[in-house]
Amino acid sequence: MASNVTLTVLQNTVRTRGEYRDPRITDAELLVYINDSIATLYDELVRIDPSRYRTVSSSIAVVSGTSEYSITSAAGTFYKLLGVEVEDSRAPTGWVTLQRYMFDERNDYDLSTEGVDARYELRGQTLFLHPPPTWSANVRLIFIPITVALASGGDTWDSVNKWTEWVVLDVLVKCAMKEGDDWQGWASERERKMRAIRGIADVDVGQPRQRVDVYRTRGRRRRRWWRGSIR
Repeated sequence: MASNVTLTVLQNTVRTRGEYRDPRITDAELLVYINDSIATLYDELVRIDPSRYRTVSSSIAVVSGTSEYSITSAAGTFYKLLGVEVEDSRAPTGWVTLQRYMFDERNDYDLSTEGVDARYELRGQTLFLHPPPTWSANVRLIFIPITVALASGGDTWDSVNKWTEWVVLDVLVKCAMKEGDDWQGWASERERKMRAIRGIADVDVGQPRQRVDVYRTRGRRRRRWWRGSIR
């Protein structure tokens, strides 16, 4: 169950557990440590279960002849890409999954005349379509957003089943190292908590997370059954 906790609560918990009162450790220092620890835990949770924070961007309008599109405005909080889809009314869901562009296949493609034949490539914050489109349609990104940093005392973080403990322990290690105190006890508890989190962090354990389609061909994937039945 989700358990939202405020920045103020996190700061007070660290100060109480470690006896790090201001000015020994200032609020500004604690803010940096807490946000860094939250980001570290977020990275670990994303690694274990990418679907936990999955979201979908607003549509990007593809213009014929234009192959480059900035995703900064479309995704806003973009962190890691999970997939790209192109809008197609013939598909049962209205969207078709695009395949990733492979550099060693750069000369294998014919000129695409519709979105479903395109491939995508992500370079930094720019989405490229290969080959350059001679079609117009909407595409969208399925992605993981960045974690939002806490700034004021009332800002909250979804600690996920009270995983606040790991963040508190990680911050205590940082504080102890900064002050020259014994940090190994906090570190030992932190590692024990991380092992527990890694063991239960995957939300859906009912089926394999990924399966391989052995019927895809090199260079260009086979057309879907629903496309063949419509054409």
